[in-house]
Amino acid sequence: GEHASQALAAGGVTFPEPVKKAMSLVARAMTSSSYRL
Repeated sequence: GEHASQALAAGGVTFPEPVKKAMSLVARAMTSSSYRL
């Protein structure tokens, strides 16, 4: 979460709300899967 927001802030790139939600869902899935590994 924090890393993604920091990267977006540094890049100055803005995404539509649906894209942000999708990215957050993907990030959650990646973190949860990494815990299992």
